[in-house]
Amino acid sequence: MLKRHKQEQDKLKKAFGDAWEQPEMVFTTGTGKWFDRNELNKRLKRLMKQNGLPEISAHKLRHTYASLLVYSGEQMQVISENLGHASCDITSRVYAHVYPEAKQRTAKTISNILNNKQAAG
Repeated sequence: MLKRHKQEQDKLKKAFGDAWEQPEMVFTTGTGKWFDRNELNKRLKRLMKQNGLPEISAHKLRHTYASLLVYSGEQMQVISENLGHASCDITSRVYAHVYPEAKQRTAKTISNILNNKQAAG
């Protein structure tokens, strides 16, 4: 679904050239301008319904995206840049709820690495 959207948007970007205002945005108007949040959520709701997916707002989709990246161990700097946050501190504060599980997973990974080196040595 998103791949199809990107292909269609790439065609529009090419046609509009430098007039396309927001080249980095995923959801824009047909001329590359910022979407009104209400309009974006209406279209997203319709798109989700057409594809048999549960309804979710753009905000919740963004939050899920970031939380999954934090949980998977992606670098905070990269996540922060992708979200357009001014600093990693903002990203860290908003998504701190993911950290306890990530910390446990990291501790287990380090333990496994150390145990494997001890067994090999």
